[in-house]
Amino acid sequence: MGSPPDQGAGPTGPSGAGGDPRGPGGDQGSAGPDRRRAAPDGGHAGQPSRAHRGPGALGRAVLLALGLVAALLVGLAAVMMLTGDDRVATPSGAGATGAPGPAAAEGAVADTLPLATLAGFGGDGPVEIADYRGTPVLVNFWATWCPPCVDEMPAVQAVHEDVGQRVAFLGVNVRDAPANAEALAKELGISYDLAVDAEGDYYREVGARGMPTTLLVAPDGRIVARHTGPLTARRLRELLGEKLGVTP
Repeated sequence: MGSPPDQGAGPTGPSGAGGDPRGPGGDQGSAGPDRRRAAPDGGHAGQPSRAHRGPGALGRAVLLALGLVAALLVGLAAVMMLTGDDRVATPSGAGATGAPGPAAAEGAVADTLPLATLAGFGGDGPVEIADYRGTPVLVNFWATWCPPCVDEMPAVQAVHEDVGQRVAFLGVNVRDAPANAEALAKELGISYDLAVDAEGDYYREVGARGMPTTLLVAPDGRIVARHTGPLTARRLRELLGEKLGVTP
């Protein structure tokens, strides 16, 4: 950016004060016409130019940028209010910010829990989703790289201990390192069923958009509730009562 326009009162004399434009040899005692140089905007020297009388282009750009940031923050707050929790993680290559699978490609959200065969957890045999038909099911997608998932798992385990005889619980580990997942499950004393979704295919098929995601499934396979973000044990019990009629 160039230097600001010269706002001085014209050439200066040896003392620095305003001098005669004709220089030291001129007649300094005569009162001639005012020949002071005009400022670049047409005003007299010593007066602020128009470029300095308002915010200018840079100031307007800053104000516009601040307005856009404020609008984005308002929009983010609205999304957080709709989802109910802002602590949501997304598996790499899956869900909202990754490469979508067939269901997610069209923004589809499954109404019925898709039938699939998932890999067993910790060396156990395959898990058949069809085996859960006929009983209410809670399906929880989790991973060790997802801090909210880790925070939520003790609450899921606590509710399982309360109502596990009437509701099946299935934790689906998504795109995780097996050693990390198995160590965490052992540390937390997880006793409900666990399965592995190594590539996030089942996560995408149900239309999940963040983690943790919890689905409540009726005995006929209908998904009657879905929640993205961590749940407390209290809220999970409330949802089981409201959506599946199961109370402690």
